[in-house]
Amino acid sequence: MTERILLQTALGHVENEEVSGDSRRGFAKGESCPTNLVAFYDGVTALVDKGRATDVIYPDLCKAFDAAPHGIFVSKMERRGFDGRTARRTRNWLDGRARRVAVDGSTSERSAATSGVPRGSGPAPFNVFVGDGDGGIERALGEFADDTQLRGAVDAPEGRDAVQRNLDRLERRARANRMKFNKAEREVLRASRRDPERGYRLGGEWVESSPEEKDLGVLMDEKLNRRRALAAWRADCVRGGVRRSETGRSREVSPPLYSAVVRPHLEYRVQLWGPQYRRDIELLESVQRMAMKLMGRLEPLFYEDRLRELGLFSLEKRRLGGDLIVAFQYLKGAYRKDGEGLFIRECSDRTRGNGFKLKEG
Repeated sequence: MTERILLQTALGHVENEEVSGDSRRGFAKGESCPTNLVAFYDGVTALVDKGRATDVIYPDLCKAFDAAPHGIFVSKMERRGFDGRTARRTRNWLDGRARRVAVDGSTSERSAATSGVPRGSGPAPFNVFVGDGDGGIERALGEFADDTQLRGAVDAPEGRDAVQRNLDRLERRARANRMKFNKAEREVLRASRRDPERGYRLGGEWVESSPEEKDLGVLMDEKLNRRRALAAWRADCVRGGVRRSETGRSREVSPPLYSAVVRPHLEYRVQLWGPQYRRDIELLESVQRMAMKLMGRLEPLFYEDRLRELGLFSLEKRRLGGDLIVAFQYLKGAYRKDGEGLFIRECSDRTRGNGFKLKEG
């Protein structure tokens, strides 16, 4: 119950006050995993489109939710403007807590629990804990929960030095919060690389170069385009597994099973990596086409007729509908803050119209 009360208080405070930097998105109204990815990679693609050599680094905090010291957590609540009663109740609730480990019926001795974000309150209070260290690097930084993304144009020595300085700032912030970055999960993705590679250090350790990196569930590579092939391959594997495990292929079972198990692999965060070329569109559509062909004895029908019989839409039409919904959110809905930087409205002195006509390009 206490965790739930703290969660509601933290969410309300985050919505009413500016408690985290512009780089941190998630677990607040108008912020989510997709808005983080779109905002960050909009900056990456802008650099790549200009022909700039760009490095993207993915530092990851080690056991972040378990390592947050209680004392620092409560003191930051007080500095961030939480009312004194909430801060005192949180401090009293965290003081004197203990924990133990149970394995196969055996339990360890109790030990004092002096760190960790309150269980049940979700990641929202974690934003309060780590959201005060963006100074000087907001334009190059993206953060979601304990995941961090850092980008920079590195085709000039001063650009590479700026990336290293930003990494040093992140390391100092982590030390101030008594946390550290995971040595096994710190990699650099080099996009549009045309000059000799430059190494970076984080916490005294070299950051390894990687040809691909999974960022919040989306696989990114040096050309920023492998996600489409991977999505089709993974969804086709799942489709094959479903087909082999089904005893019957009735219209009552197969379409809901496909929609719940297979199609999410083809549409996960698709607003970020959606296909632009016809070959990529057909690659994704072929997975659904094969799945529809085996449903309810619809083999003789054309693909469009099968979709009509099953009450489904093509993936291309679903992406269009999803893009329109997301565009509305960026222009008039919950994502308006980010939409100001993503879209440029057409200036017009005409009295007729709604004022939301967008410039192309």
